[in-house]
Amino acid sequence: MSVRASVSDMSQLSITDKSIAWSPLHQAVHYLSLTDCKILIETEKYDVNLRISDGRTPLMLLCNDQSKNYDKICELAKYLFRMGADPNIEDKKRNKPLQRAVKSRNYLLIKLLIECGANEIDLSDEAEWLLYEATKRKELVKLFDRF
Repeated sequence: MSVRASVSDMSQLSITDKSIAWSPLHQAVHYLSLTDCKILIETEKYDVNLRISDGRTPLMLLCNDQSKNYDKICELAKYLFRMGADPNIEDKKRNKPLQRAVKSRNYLLIKLLIECGANEIDLSDEAEWLLYEATKRKELVKLFDRF
């Protein structure tokens, strides 16, 4: 079932991720559907920072995406930021979107998050990858230099 088909009947929409029910907005983000996100946020008035039971926002879910669809992911992230997504909200495990993006190894999204105001995070578990990437991408060092 597509999100668009279910916008008129939200009660039919239910996706679970490890027993956590997703909102229609989280589902639209999962499928990288900018069109559906626009409908849900602009027409249906979904909160861009809506949390599911584990505390994840749509932006956090997007930052977990490891599909390598970097352009679509960044396009959707830019839209979420334009609509007021907060890059510093923590989930129940105290993870922030920037930590999730680092773990997903999406350099473009990391850059976008920092440019949009993501605050300092604990990168200790990802430091090895970050140092390796920094040797290849000097601009990554410049981004993290502010921390």
